Amino acid sequence: MKAYRLKTDVVISPFMERASDVLIGFKRLGDYQRDVLSFFNIEVVDVNALSEIDDSEFFLFYDNVYFTKRCFRYFLNALEGKAGSHRLSIPDSLFLRKYEPLQELEDVESDGLKGKAFNLFYIHKKEDLSRLSGIPPLFIKFKEIDFKQPIPPNMFGKGYFEQPVTTSIAFHINHWVNLLNANQMEIIVKWVEFITSHPIWVIYRLIIATIAFLMRGVIDLIKYQSLTTAFSKSALMSSVMRWFNVVGKGCEIHPSAILEFCIIGDNVKIGPQSYLRAAVINDSVIIEEKTKITFSIIDRGCYISQITILNGVVAYPEGDVCIDGMQFCMSGRNVKLTGLARPMDLKYGGRISVMQRGKPVEVNLEILGSCFGHRSFIGPDIYIAPGREIPNDAVIVPHMSDVLYKVPSDIKPNVPMVVENSTLVEFKSEKKKE
Repeated sequence: MKAYRLKTDVVISPFMERASDVLIGFKRLGDYQRDVLSFFNIEVVDVNALSEIDDSEFFLFYDNVYFTKRCFRYFLNALEGKAGSHRLSIPDSLFLRKYEPLQELEDVESDGLKGKAFNLFYIHKKEDLSRLSGIPPLFIKFKEIDFKQPIPPNMFGKGYFEQPVTTSIAFHINHWVNLLNANQMEIIVKWVEFITSHPIWVIYRLIIATIAFLMRGVIDLIKYQSLTTAFSKSALMSSVMRWFNVVGKGCEIHPSAILEFCIIGDNVKIGPQSYLRAAVINDSVIIEEKTKITFSIIDRGCYISQITILNGVVAYPEGDVCIDGMQFCMSGRNVKLTGLARPMDLKYGGRISVMQRGKPVEVNLEILGSCFGHRSFIGPDIYIAPGREIPNDAVIVPHMSDVLYKVPSDIKPNVPMVVENSTLVEFKSEKKKE
């Protein structure tokens, strides 16, 4: 059977790339779609218009639709015994509530279920192409885990951040925020696919992790004189996560670095006292000392400077990602992000908005940083409001008046000085001025 991929006019800003060319899990979306469908022996055929399709039974999807193997498998399973054409749909869930904005999904209902429909169709006969919007929804089997992560309650108005954990995923990639979220979910997808395809490895690692947990528990029991502390659930999870790492060839990882639930590519360097959790790192990435990377996906050749903190970050290849506090951000190819740049990720007293087709649109994300276009440069002390996108090749530096250029030779000893108009001058209090 064939699957026809319909070309759309979707371009993802600020990268100015067609949706089919953006990267998800280190692959072009177009290649990702082809790999998923080839797994089911389905041939992908590109078309510019529906009129080019001359077939009797086939699949149809738009080129900006991201869907996983499990999602498509569940769609195939749901089609069994069904007559006529159908449209992939996902029932109401935390996944949809959190990620639906910007995707422009259609509300659908069938057999008492409500949810959203995606631009992925099974077409039973060619004539149905003239009524795509009228094709009935087909809800796939959908399961998710609501993972709660503690966050500052006074800042956010609640004590936890909710993250859906599922691999039955579909997205319309219409915006860089959709691209960010799809890549974050791809971390979960990569782990589930690896675990399900390597059962012996999983059993071996569980045995080693259990032995390590028991040995560590005995030591902690002697140390703390507390059975609940020594053999706590968190201690078990920590032990398991530290043994569930996949590391490629030629890596240099300092013995003091801690890795938990990470997938590391080839020739990666990780410096001393660095901490990585639920991170996917591609080949030839350099991570300096005392760096913290969590729930992030970093593409090949990136440089992460010392004391950098990245949480929920997606980085395209060959970037210098050196900001010492960066959450839920995207960075393009060959970016130059200096350590003291300040992308903000929280809006006080309201929801974060992003621009879509020239209009502000609210998103359902408690945390959202910025998106940095390809080859952009962000200098120190640049404060960026949440949800902003920086164009390709932008160069942003502090105002000259805020940077000290001229240092007088006749500075008085032990006298406080300040910077005014790039020059060091004597500090004068308001009382002195009066």
